[in-house]
Amino acid sequence: MSRTVLFVLPSFGGGGAERVIITIANHLNRSEWSPVVVVCDGTGELKHMLASDIGVIDLKKKHVRNAIPSLISVVWKMKPDILLTTLTHLNFAVAMIRPFLPPRTSVIAREANLPRKSLAGESHPRLYQFSYRYIYKRFDIIVAQSEQMQRDIVGSYRISPSRVRVIYNPVDLDTVNRMAAGGSIPNWPSPGMKLLAVGRLAEQKGFDLLLRSIAHMKHRISLVVLGEGDEREHLEHLSRKLGITDRVDFRGYDTNPYRWMRHADLFVLSSRYEGFPNAVLEAMVCGTPVAAFQGDTSVQEIICNEGEGSLTSSSSIESLAAAIDKALDTDWDEDVLKRSIRERFGVKEIVMQYEGLFSSLLSRK
Repeated sequence: MSRTVLFVLPSFGGGGAERVIITIANHLNRSEWSPVVVVCDGTGELKHMLASDIGVIDLKKKHVRNAIPSLISVVWKMKPDILLTTLTHLNFAVAMIRPFLPPRTSVIAREANLPRKSLAGESHPRLYQFSYRYIYKRFDIIVAQSEQMQRDIVGSYRISPSRVRVIYNPVDLDTVNRMAAGGSIPNWPSPGMKLLAVGRLAEQKGFDLLLRSIAHMKHRISLVVLGEGDEREHLEHLSRKLGITDRVDFRGYDTNPYRWMRHADLFVLSSRYEGFPNAVLEAMVCGTPVAAFQGDTSVQEIICNEGEGSLTSSSSIESLAAAIDKALDTDWDEDVLKRSIRERFGVKEIVMQYEGLFSSLLSRK
């Protein structure tokens, strides 16, 4: 008899956390686990990626805070064996209501970012830090996407390391390769080496640093940025100010970024911080090398060897430009890039780790 795993999402929006949860749910062993997704707001461009045999419960609430009573009701009605939630604001809400959930349901939080960094932008960061330290102890296990994130959670929330499990994000190689081979061949805005950056247009992602670094590169480049966000107008203004509008194109959100990755000469990660950069995995699966800030991005846990990418430990625009130039001068072996990801982050291996975690929690009940 299969046991029920209830995945909780805010929506089916096109973020990395949503993609990861959908991938895990799609690949759970159905003879042992029965996945169900409950979503606060059932809209979003990723809904079509969910396997057809997975039940979806749409609470039809635009905001997480308004969905809480309905979520409690659903959990009591289903009494799932496992409840897994992700994204900081949703995790916080589920932690708050944990005393009102069925006691035999094991509750797991998958943290999606570095707490020390993400909470710093809140209006009252110290209050949030204090609250998180108290209520995060209500989770049976917290899943960190990287060792760096585990250290950050333990340090920020004062939670025992034994209760914070590191499980890297999976990448669905078959889906990425299929989508990379589909669709038309994309066009870059101008002649030159084709650079690609993907992500929400927000200060965290450091696209302003990437734009400023273009002036310091020796290579003639053409940059495409895929994503939407509040910083778009500012970034477009910065491009005009820097005089690089002929070399930079903001293409908005694309449901198939992989065809861009496949045809790019280089993928660039300019983020100031990241929980775990899924797009780096996906670019390397497509055989595309990566240049990145190392810093607070966990990318060094993906790119471990010199033949897998070009990293800089400095956060300066000059160092990023140098890392990009170095990457563009390097003759990369696509097979090495693909094999590195397949062996460590393949969906089968990562899902097995989640299944092992579920089983260990249920054995304690």
